[in-house]
Amino acid sequence: PKLVLIIADTFRKCKSFFKFFIFLFPIIAICITVGALFMAGHEDELNQNFVVNIEKEQTYRKEYMLDNDNYLVPLTFAFDSKELLADDIRYVISMLRDDSPLTTKGYQTVLNNNVKIQGIELENNILNIDFSKEFNDHEASKEEKLIESLTWTLTQYDEVSGLTISVDGVKLETLPQSGIAIPDVLDKTIG
Repeated sequence: PKLVLIIADTFRKCKSFFKFFIFLFPIIAICITVGALFMAGHEDELNQNFVVNIEKEQTYRKEYMLDNDNYLVPLTFAFDSKELLADDIRYVISMLRDDSPLTTKGYQTVLNNNVKIQGIELENNILNIDFSKEFNDHEASKEEKLIESLTWTLTQYDEVSGLTISVDGVKLETLPQSGIAIPDVLDKTIG
C-alpha cells in the first residue's frame, strides 16, 4: 500500500511536470525563433571587424613664433612621439616653416620653406644643426628672431643645453644679412 501511494504520488508529480513542460515548451520555442530571426537580421553588424584605434604617445613641445606685434611667443602643440631625438627635432623645426599649420592660428613663422636640414648632431649637450645655403636668404629684419626662435625652441629638450648653427658645414658666426655677431654657443640667454 505504501508503495502504491509513492508510485501514485510520483505519477501525479510527473503529470503536473508534463503539463508544465507542455505549457513552457511553446514559450521557449517562440523565444528561440524570435532570437534567431533577430540575429539573422543583424548578421552584418555581428560579423563586422572592429578597428581599435591605438594612439601613439603624444609629445608636447613649444614653438617660438612671431605674433602680430613681432614678438616671439611660445605656442604649445602636440604630436606623435618620435623614436629618435633627431626625428623629433626635425619635426619641431618643420613647424617653424612658412607652411606650418600653426600659421593658420594667426602667428608668423621664422624659417623659409626652402631651407633644408642637412644634419643634426648632439655632442656634450650642444646641438648642431647644419642647414642648407637657403638659410642665408632670410630678411635682415627676421634674422635675430630666427636665431632666438631656434634657440628657445630647441633648448627646451633636456638633452640640449646649447645650440650651434652651421650652413653647408660652415659654423655660423655672424648673421648672413645684417652681419651681427652671434655667440659660439646659443642658449636661453639670447633674446
